[in-house]
Amino acid sequence: MKYSTLTVLFLLLFSASFTFTPTLAQKGNGTSTTHKTKLVAGDSYNLNINNWSMPMNRSGVMADVLIPPAILGGGKIGDPITGKIVLYSGGFFMSGMNKDTLWANGMMTSSRINDYLPGTYATGQNDPRAQLYVVSSSDPAFDIGVSDPAKKSWTQWKDAVALGADFYDGDHDGVYNPVDKNGNGKWDPDEDRPDILGDVTTWCVYSDQMPPSLRLFNDVNPQGIEIRQTVFAFNSKATIGNTIFIRYKIVNTGYSADVLDSVYFSIACDPDIGDNGSLDLVGSDTLLNAGFTYHPASESAKWGSTAPCFIVDFLQGPLSYIPGVTFIDNNANGAYDDGIDTPIDTATDVRGRIMGLGKYPGAKNLGLSSFFQYYNGIDPSDKFQLRNYTLGLSNSGGKIDPCTWSQGSVLGGVNCANVDPHFMYSGDPVTQVGWINNSAQDQRQISSTGPFKLVKNDTISIVVAYVVGRGTSGTNSVSVAKTNDVAAQDLFDSNFPSTFMGINDNSISKIDFTLSQNYPNPFNPNTVISYSLPSSSNIKLLVYNTLGQLVKTLESGYKSAGNYSINFNASDLPSGIYFYKLEAGKYTQIKKMMLIK
Repeated sequence: MKYSTLTVLFLLLFSASFTFTPTLAQKGNGTSTTHKTKLVAGDSYNLNINNWSMPMNRSGVMADVLIPPAILGGGKIGDPITGKIVLYSGGFFMSGMNKDTLWANGMMTSSRINDYLPGTYATGQNDPRAQLYVVSSSDPAFDIGVSDPAKKSWTQWKDAVALGADFYDGDHDGVYNPVDKNGNGKWDPDEDRPDILGDVTTWCVYSDQMPPSLRLFNDVNPQGIEIRQTVFAFNSKATIGNTIFIRYKIVNTGYSADVLDSVYFSIACDPDIGDNGSLDLVGSDTLLNAGFTYHPASESAKWGSTAPCFIVDFLQGPLSYIPGVTFIDNNANGAYDDGIDTPIDTATDVRGRIMGLGKYPGAKNLGLSSFFQYYNGIDPSDKFQLRNYTLGLSNSGGKIDPCTWSQGSVLGGVNCANVDPHFMYSGDPVTQVGWINNSAQDQRQISSTGPFKLVKNDTISIVVAYVVGRGTSGTNSVSVAKTNDVAAQDLFDSNFPSTFMGINDNSISKIDFTLSQNYPNPFNPNTVISYSLPSSSNIKLLVYNTLGQLVKTLESGYKSAGNYSINFNASDLPSGIYFYKLEAGKYTQIKKMMLIK
């Protein structure tokens, strides 16, 4: 549930603040190494912005990276030195089929899984360009006035582009060449620039080239997978400042197979919240495509009575073409053919206001396919166990039974036989209704999406968010974190209309006309409806029943351009399906919602 409009958030998205320390001591695999570089960030970087301090390295490790002068790694709330750890280790798992052979890999230090190395398949891990690149919204356009070569972020982006990074091709020549053509000292839409998504944007590329002999699963060979990772955030102490966005662009290079099938991608996290993580609980929210970790009890050492909640949300899942579901397969060949088949759905690829929104008729973005919890001591020991975890199954491959599962209870009168076992602890810990985790311990959480295909040279783009919320108690923090997560999803769905400062992009519209899906949905009796207006106009926000009868007028009158949210209380209406309609000038949009009492 959201309580404020995104307009306020956008006004707070201003210049970035970050630190640079070009050394790394990485823990989690029992070793400690130190690297030095003269590049913009090099091996490691601490995204110290808004309410987060998040270290990362160029191999896909989040949080579990020690960057001096900090004496502990970890994603923290607040300062990198004095802040308290919320996330000990973050990374990912992936599994799929290569013809008839199962494979599984990942980058998750707390589970001792380290299968990815910096660099591309074409140039290898020893390519000196295979570093972390950082560009800020406050960096001078075209590096004007910057004398230190190590700080010329727009120029250094050329090396990132050579390894697969995106850029805005203003002159449409296919080559990244950031030149101030008219000499006005500002970027203009006909000029090239880096792919800047937030107030601070980081980029790196890594690939699954770790030799089998050095893997935890030494029976898994490299599959030819490259991941181009972008991490970005906005400099705000308000709601959106609780979010870090991570985009994974996954490429099958064809090194091992032209098609990797039945692929699942999982965000794996080892949060450490209450009592250094030893008394944490986990849960999932299928409406938000999210999993979360929280600590409801009071403690004296770390957070007192107000422990935060940490959420991982799939903002954008992989696109998938499914005959009969996302398109009508008119020629019955099992594949979507543009101009022949009939699209039923359309997938999108959010790339930021300047880069534009990609649309893929005939496909859809997959959501959360399972949420699984495991804990210290039952980490996946082979590729079969990891595959089972990503499918929401036990380590032996069986379904979890909510009726008998000892780590959780089904409360509030819910029939345990009706609870989907693939989404562990999908109940509400605030109201204590549904499947609730009841065994506090040092936990890891896995949020998965799939299945999808990795076809040679195609790119699958997945975007997740790390979101934190801290309320008046441990359970209230769950509600606050979900509110922050909804705000992050709305900002993402609007294709990040707030562009960075100092750039002359007045010719580009900042806000689209949008009517968001209400949240929660189904609901009882309150839900929030959000919408965006690209220009000032008279509007009406109306609610109808299935007979087409008007039952509520939620808004009516003149509104300025901006983003709005309104709480709809349906306590006086019977259960059922309703439609809400937004009219604004020439725009009209309708969405469906369900009231269950």
